[in-house]
Amino acid sequence: MPIDKAVEFIISLDVTIIELFMDVPYAHPYNLNKKIINNLNKLKDMYNISYFIHPPCYDLNPATLNKSLQKEIITQYVYSIKLAEELEARGMVVHSGHLSLPEANREEVINSSINFIKNLTEEAYKRGVKLLIENTGYGINSLFKNHLDFFEYLKRLETDHPIYSVLDVGHAYLQGFDLIEAVKSLKKMIAHVHLHDNKGIADEHLPLGKGVIPLVPFIKTLKKEVNPATTMIIEIAPNPVEKVLKNLKNSIRFVKDI
Repeated sequence: MPIDKAVEFIISLDVTIIELFMDVPYAHPYNLNKKIINNLNKLKDMYNISYFIHPPCYDLNPATLNKSLQKEIITQYVYSIKLAEELEARGMVVHSGHLSLPEANREEVINSSINFIKNLTEEAYKRGVKLLIENTGYGINSLFKNHLDFFEYLKRLETDHPIYSVLDVGHAYLQGFDLIEAVKSLKKMIAHVHLHDNKGIADEHLPLGKGVIPLVPFIKTLKKEVNPATTMIIEIAPNPVEKVLKNLKNSIRFVKDI
C-alpha cells in the first residue's frame, strides 16, 4: 500500500501522531515522488496530525564496521532527514545498530555506531529535525546488555545539540533491560516510545497484551515519570493486513485503560 494511502487508512483510528516507515517497496526516500509528499502534507494539515520519520532499516546496520556500507546508510539517512524537514516531522528515528557478528569487538562496533550518528547531527540540526536514538538489536548481537549500557551510550553521543532517545519496549525487554529503572534513568532523554509486545524470544511486534512483557507497570511508570510531551507509537506487525485495524484499536484501548 502506498504510504499516503496507508496514512488515510490509519487516520480512521482518530490518531494524532503517525510514524512513517520509509522503506521498500512503497516508501523509500530515494523513490518518494513529489505527489506523494504533497498528499502527505495535505493529510497532515487536513486532519491536524503530526509525523515522525522512520528511515530505511531493511538490510541496513548503522553500526557496521564496513565503512563503504556505512557511507551508503548515512546517505539514506540524510535523504530521510530532508524528507522529515519537508513533512515538518516532529522527529526522526535513528537505529543504534547491532553487532553484525557475535564475535565482533563490541567496543569497536559501539564506536562505529556513535560515529554514524555524529555524522548526522549537523545536517539534522541545520534542517530543524530532532534525532531520536533507538535501542535496536537483541540477543548476542545487541550493543546493550542492560538499560545502563544504553544510558552510557546516549551520554557518549552528547554534542552541542541535545540528544533524545526512542525507548523501544519490545527491544528493551529482549535486551534484558529493567523496564521500570530504564524509564527512571532515561526519563530526561526519552522523547518517543515504541510500544509492542513479544513472547521473550524474538522481536515479534505483537499487539499489546498478546505477549509476556509487563506493559501495565511500564506504561504507568512512563505516564508518571517522563515529560508529558513524550509521544508513544504502537508499532505492531501488519500481518495479517485484514486484522491491522482491529489490532491497533485494541492496542490503543490497552494504553488508554491504564
